[in-house]
Amino acid sequence: MATVKNLSFSHLKKEDAKKFKDKKQVLFNDGATKVELDLVFRPSKRNQVIADLYKLSQEKAQKSESVSGEMISAAMVSLIIKHFTTIDVKDLKTLDDYVELFIIMTDNDYLSPILNSFDRVELQSMIDHVNDQVAQWDVELRKVMDELKEQNNGS
Repeated sequence: MATVKNLSFSHLKKEDAKKFKDKKQVLFNDGATKVELDLVFRPSKRNQVIADLYKLSQEKAQKSESVSGEMISAAMVSLIIKHFTTIDVKDLKTLDDYVELFIIMTDNDYLSPILNSFDRVELQSMIDHVNDQVAQWDVELRKVMDELKEQNNGS
């Protein structure tokens, strides 16, 4: 009978490295420019996409600026690019910056090749995850708005 080893941090790190190591390279401009992308979406990065989208939306709302569904969708795609590719986007700070990235990548034919290179199931699962979360935020926001209306009507 084989000996059963205790789970260790070093073992976890090895498993993690194996599970999330696969990358795919997409070449542009006749091979002069490249981007690498993750084939398997790390759950912690998936959660970070949600957290970033929420933070960016809240910052815009705190300035009393409107946020459209199109802006959320564009920012979502840009955040997926940020977290699951090697594209350097550290200069992007606002929701508008992420929307601008989406527009520029679309206009210059970078977006489709990148999105088409992701694993379809991983990408669709990520989009569904974000959409579910945004729908939940909408329900929660409506509840707060209804409560505020009731408070205002009651006073």
